[in-house]
Amino acid sequence: MKQKLVRLLTEPNLGRRIRLFEGICEEIRSHVCPVRPDRSYVRNRDPRAGRYHNTHKRCY
Repeated sequence: MKQKLVRLLTEPNLGRRIRLFEGICEEIRSHVCPVRPDRSYVRNRDPRAGRYHNTHKRCY
């Protein structure tokens, strides 16, 4: 996947670039993880995740 992306960005020919882009899109579509119905547990976001200061990186 990484090599295809580098080739896409460095390809001078527009036609090849379009084909590479379409190939990457097809590869992404084929590896998507679906949301499964009737799963065994419910996805609950932790409400405490944003409450504590250690959950955010310092940017200074």
